[in-house]
Amino acid sequence: MELIFSLVIGLIIGLIFKIKKTILKMNGKFQLLVLFMLLFSMGVSLGINPDIVTNLSNIGFISIVFSVLIVGFSIIFVFIFGKILRFGR
Repeated sequence: MELIFSLVIGLIIGLIFKIKKTILKMNGKFQLLVLFMLLFSMGVSLGINPDIVTNLSNIGFISIVFSVLIVGFSIIFVFIFGKILRFGR
């Protein structure tokens, strides 16, 4: 609930006050910096966990299989529904 409240407050402030483009650029750079810090801290947390490090090859294999299955079935379903809805006339 707090997240939605924060988003609504930010939206209202953005609509009421016109923010200069320089401040928006600085905000974008700040967001990028915070995103990199978040990704770095998540990587450190994963690197510290010995279970993840020892099972990294299994996790990678499962991720590749999962990705290939998702893409494959997406293509199959688009092909099937394209034929049903006659997109490929």
